[in-house]
Amino acid sequence: MRYLATLATLASTLILQHRVVQAMPVYVSGYTDNGGQGIYLYDWDETTGQLTGGSLVAEANAPSYFVTKLNTNTLYAVSEVGDYDGTGGGSVIAYKRNPSDGSLTEINEEATYGASPCYAVTDGENVYTANYMSGSVSSLPIIASGGVGPLGYLLNHTSPPSGGVPDRQEMAHAHSFDFIDENWAVSCDLGTDEAVVYKRKHNGKYVQSSAFTFPNGTGPRHAAVSHSRERVYVMTELDPPQVFVLAFNRKTGKLTEVERHRASPEGQTGGGAEIELSQDGRFLYASVRDINLIAVYAVDQGTGKLSIVDFQSTGGDHPRYFKIDPSGKYLLVGNMNSNNIVVFKINQATGLLEDGQTIEHPQPTCFKFWT
Repeated sequence: MRYLATLATLASTLILQHRVVQAMPVYVSGYTDNGGQGIYLYDWDETTGQLTGGSLVAEANAPSYFVTKLNTNTLYAVSEVGDYDGTGGGSVIAYKRNPSDGSLTEINEEATYGASPCYAVTDGENVYTANYMSGSVSSLPIIASGGVGPLGYLLNHTSPPSGGVPDRQEMAHAHSFDFIDENWAVSCDLGTDEAVVYKRKHNGKYVQSSAFTFPNGTGPRHAAVSHSRERVYVMTELDPPQVFVLAFNRKTGKLTEVERHRASPEGQTGGGAEIELSQDGRFLYASVRDINLIAVYAVDQGTGKLSIVDFQSTGGDHPRYFKIDPSGKYLLVGNMNSNNIVVFKINQATGLLEDGQTIEHPQPTCFKFWT
């Protein structure tokens, strides 16, 4: 009996070890005007921090951003174009994923009726896109096939453009749409200098509730929400790039400023891009293009306030996007103009990034781990 028990323990150990080293699929998309062709599939090994593979699994026109729905093996990508099928806007392309090899098969494509969709999220029932050149958010229902149905409704940003930077803020430019919690969402608008807060009604639709106004010429772009849902960190794009710490009142739906920080060293300018909290909420990261840096901040666990730790190189040109892996140990940066992805190991004590693997990849602007 003791011999059999030993064999059972050994078998369990081997199975666990196999599970640990099993590669995790990672999908990467981007623009398609300078070498990119659509959506690619890599294997990720979190024990070594290595990406391998990189096969094209779906050709698409400018799939600059996408979102996954794991329980139905579906993926939804925006096509960031200005006039899909004569609609005057872009589209959402729905794909079915084959679990055995990770390949993608297109289910269908539907118009967003908003030009240049550049961001997408899903609540499991709908896909929402932020449409940059129309200043709007589209809601498309997910149908039984896993595809998307025709446009459900459109949320238009109606505030006038701020005009702080005339050639960039000539109209509303919705750049993102994120859920704060199950009742609230926020959309950053670069053109109106606003973070527009939406409340989810009983019928499931969102309606505008309030808006936080940034200083003219700030250009809010993307947001990261704290685990408590009481802090919203907003990355601004226009010079100088900044990170705003906003307090969110979950009863009233209003945002108020707590503090703001530069996202670049004094005397250096660039365009703010992505922002994300570490898995444990102790650090916040914000990327800046042109000077190609990531600002690393420590987060006060009581107040949510920030203190700068360091500014670090992204290892390439134009860090439009980055993502922390599910283990919280690595941060992957997509440098769009230098056509590479750089894997950094996160120092768990300091939050600083340590150099790792660099791989060539055409125009990376979005990647998701299939967990």
